[in-house]
Amino acid sequence: MSGSDTRKKILRSGAELIHIKGYASTSLGDILAASGAPKGSFYHHYPSKEAFGLEAVDFHLGFLVSWLEEALSEDKGAGPLVRLRRFFQEYSEFLKRRGYSDGCPIGNLAGESGALPEPFRERLSAAFSLMREPVEACLVQARRSGELPPGTDPGETADFMLNAWEGSLLRMKVERSDEPLRSFERMVFDRLLRK
Repeated sequence: MSGSDTRKKILRSGAELIHIKGYASTSLGDILAASGAPKGSFYHHYPSKEAFGLEAVDFHLGFLVSWLEEALSEDKGAGPLVRLRRFFQEYSEFLKRRGYSDGCPIGNLAGESGALPEPFRERLSAAFSLMREPVEACLVQARRSGELPPGTDPGETADFMLNAWEGSLLRMKVERSDEPLRSFERMVFDRLLRK
């Protein structure tokens, strides 16, 4: 296996563990066992667990932003609010397949941010801003096409939606139920964004 392949395997395996267990509860030994990489390989690619953790944030962020951009793309052949609702429905289905147990990897790490080194808080803040951008762009399209209630601010609404979604994911994990996700969908799409 090449060095590049080893690095990718360590990152993929370790990032998944952090998603499931959290950063603080994931040890270097856990990452090595999951990836099958020797300790020397880890330190060849990452100077510290913190450096690895920051790259894991970027790994998850890349996946989430790509998914958002793809799902909300104008060439999907549906109106902006339909695309937006469909994204959250697809995300709910993804979470159902995972047993409603692990939520959003960025949100999970944000929940730990009080105990994490300061660079994590900065990286996570930037991550939320990057996740917001495709949602805001979709809401701008909805405003342009007359789908939004008058006076709806796309940026503020995108922030609210992501904040409410992350809160719904916390409740989902506690209750091991999709009811918080369905409540989010009803409140946002059948009330907040209903014209």
